[in-house]
Amino acid sequence: MASRVFAVDRRSSERVDVALWVRIRVQGQPEHPARIANISRTGFMAMTPCPVYDYAPILIELPRVGWVRATTLWSLGDRIGGEFEHPIEADEFSKLRPFFI
Repeated sequence: MASRVFAVDRRSSERVDVALWVRIRVQGQPEHPARIANISRTGFMAMTPCPVYDYAPILIELPRVGWVRATTLWSLGDRIGGEFEHPIEADEFSKLRPFFI
């Protein structure tokens, strides 16, 4: 598991610290809250009270952007790291700027 957590060194785009409350959907589970702590056009790290397993397909409702598909790449306690199915377009990503820390 640690190799997946430390795979962040291979990120394809720079992460930005954010304070972003979102809803996520995991296949077969009801929606639940999550807080995204950092995000890039290609991925994110979030905290959620509900278990999300490695490689689970999920949907995330990003404010001002809408629902986006992602896959969790790792999970550790209440933290998950994931990759978006498709990179968020630059103009869409800029809509998240008010949430940057």
